[in-house]
Amino acid sequence: MVGPLLTLVVAVSLALTGCSDGPILQRDAPTSGAVSHPSAPATLSLTTPESAVRSYLDWTDYAYRIGASDVATRTMGPSEEVRVNSYLEMNKEQGRLIDQRLVSITFGQGSVDGTTATLPAHEQWRYRYLSLADEKPQSPLYSATYDTTYTVVATGPGHWVVEDVEAKSRGTLK
Repeated sequence: MVGPLLTLVVAVSLALTGCSDGPILQRDAPTSGAVSHPSAPATLSLTTPESAVRSYLDWTDYAYRIGASDVATRTMGPSEEVRVNSYLEMNKEQGRLIDQRLVSITFGQGSVDGTTATLPAHEQWRYRYLSLADEKPQSPLYSATYDTTYTVVATGPGHWVVEDVEAKSRGTLK
């Protein structure tokens, strides 16, 4: 029993010590031009807290864009699943989808307490709203910046999911 636990602690420590690197750029942000057809993210990695956050962001972006939260549920715990689904449903009730992309993310120094990791980040986003009926832009392209704290939990050895997200906007949201 000590072997797997020690391996988990070492893996988490190694993953979190490298989290202070510079910004990580994500896939292309939407532009003010034509709306592109969404495609599912190429990867899903839940092996470290940081990779779980990255997968959560990619798959949640995709879920918001296609209007189906269930495609992202493998990346999150039950309470975060409720929050993401509620937000998606609220937007659908307003007749819209969200076309959003993470432009950059910089992770701060994380911490681990047992099977729970806390990972701070600074994020820059671009987003716009699309019509649910025809997927045409309903808004101009907006930018947003957040200071975010992710609570990530291990659900098994080498398997992490996002349990909670605290995001503080550094500006006005539309």
